[in-house]
Amino acid sequence: MLSDEQKIKYSRKRAKLPEAERWQMDCPVCLKPINPAEDEAEYVKTKRGTEIWIHTQCVPKWGKN
Repeated sequence: MLSDEQKIKYSRKRAKLPEAERWQMDCPVCLKPINPAEDEAEYVKTKRGTEIWIHTQCVPKWGKN
């Protein structure tokens, strides 16, 4: 179960989703296109400022190549 703080962070990330609908993007793990309106996707902003969308099911595989 998510704490209140985690719920707030998650809702902020999901708020970025409509902005992402303007972009055509691919998952960096499976290289398949991400449709933010239909697919379960996670939003990540790196320390460098790069904004990345990744399929939720690909998150555990990320960085294990």
